[in-house]
Amino acid sequence: MWLPSTVATALAGHRTRQLEEMWAAADLWEPSDLVFTTRRGRPLSGSSLTRDFQRRLAELSIPRVAFHDLRHSAATLLAARGVHPRVAMAILGHASITTTLDLYTHVPEELLRDAASRLETWWDSPSPPTGPQAAEADTGKGANPYLGPP
Repeated sequence: MWLPSTVATALAGHRTRQLEEMWAAADLWEPSDLVFTTRRGRPLSGSSLTRDFQRRLAELSIPRVAFHDLRHSAATLLAARGVHPRVAMAILGHASITTTLDLYTHVPEELLRDAASRLETWWDSPSPPTGPQAAEADTGKGANPYLGPP
C-alpha cells in the first residue's frame, strides 16, 4: 500500500522508539505483530487510547472529538482536495463507495462556498445564443456548445 512520505517517516521513527522500548523492557516485552503497543508490547486498550487522545487534544486547545471521527475527517479532507471517491474508498478500506460517500464524507463550508462561487461565475457569463445566433454557434456536428450533444 502506498503511504505519503511524511507518514512513512513517522512510522519509521515510531518503529525505532518501539525497538528501544523492547530492549528496555527485556524479558517483560510481549512480542506481537502490532504496530502500536504499550511500552511492554501489549495491545493498547481502547480506554487508554481514548484518554491519551483526549488529553492531547486538550493540550492543543482542540475541541473534544471521538477518535473514530478522524476517519470522517480523513474522508472529508480527501474529498475537499479533489481525491476521487474510489481512491478515498480504498484508503479508508471500505467495501462500498456508498459507505464512503454517504456515511463518511461530509460537505465542509469551504466546498459549499466554492460551489456558490462557481455558480455565480456561470450566471455572470454571457447567455447562450438564441435564434439565428444559435445556428451560427452550431458546430455543424449537431452539438450546441452550450447544451452539449443532441
